[in-house]
Amino acid sequence: MIRLSPKKLRDFNRQLFAEPTFDAFLAPEAHFVTAFRTDFSERPSEASSSDGAAENTASANPCPLWKDLRPIALALVRGTPPKSFSVVLKLPDDQTERVLAAAGLTAEAAGVSGFYLNIRYAKEELVLTSGCTQKTFSLDRSGEKAWDRYLEVFLSRLGLI
Repeated sequence: MIRLSPKKLRDFNRQLFAEPTFDAFLAPEAHFVTAFRTDFSERPSEASSSDGAAENTASANPCPLWKDLRPIALALVRGTPPKSFSVVLKLPDDQTERVLAAAGLTAEAAGVSGFYLNIRYAKEELVLTSGCTQKTFSLDRSGEKAWDRYLEVFLSRLGLI
């Protein structure tokens, strides 16, 4: 996990809210505090049973893409800046496999189940942190390190860090 700060808050927010830069990412969670609080979260169905029906419902309703939530988020932050916001972006599974393959790893070998970019804004400071979830406990952090390198290169090419 790495912690990054964008060079310019305005440039990062433009890329996040007004440009399609992050549109391919999934958005499992987003919280905005303006004059009121707005939450977008991936939540399993409340109707669950012991036979696994909730799992089937959750997999049938995948997490939304950021491109679908971005116009709503833009409307929330346009004009008056929010007091705070938090957006969790998840790299789609096919792209996760590409990041690992570029580093000479496979998802199974690295034990990776997901790569995340956590974006938190509060008290006029924006902080980005990388995240990696593992399928099982492992001391091997090669997948996490591959994601950290990829994310740094990605954001650097955009001129954001």
